Amino acid sequence: MSDFERRHETTQAGGKSGDLARARRCCKQGAWSDAFDVLSRVDRHARLDVEDLERLAWSAYLIGLDDEFFKALDRAYSACLKAGRTIRAARCAFWLGLCHLLRGETGRGSGWLSHARRLMEREKAECAEHGYLLVPAADPEVLQATVEAMRERLIGLRGDAFRNGTPHTLGILDR
Repeated sequence: MSDFERRHETTQAGGKSGDLARARRCCKQGAWSDAFDVLSRVDRHARLDVEDLERLAWSAYLIGLDDEFFKALDRAYSACLKAGRTIRAARCAFWLGLCHLLRGETGRGSGWLSHARRLMEREKAECAEHGYLLVPAADPEVLQATVEAMRERLIGLRGDAFRNGTPHTLGILDR
């Protein structure tokens, strides 16, 4: 066993919970790369709960690993459906849809947003997820202008990051 493997070995007696606690701290601190690494390691050996799958997804997104983001959030969506957590599943579907739209993947994005809408049609109580679904339901031309404006702003932020000496913040901007 290498030194790396020994340092990162997960033991049966609490190693998973220790790693999860570390990953959660990393998320709170904005240490996205570390959070992704730890959550990925735990995920290879044990089943992550919905909240940790979402942490895995968002840490991937924030360091520019789109494919890993989509895989983890899709898994969170499925776990929510299986557990009967309809609103949480709708939220996952919303973010999957919006992020696909932001990548210019209209078909996939629209499909996920349709899933979210169908799930939320069953929910009587108003909640934030109902509001989320109003964003992409706007006039397509307005939405496209908004996406283009967001891209322009992100390009500006990329320049700001280099000028301010914080290029480590660029993971999300590499879209």
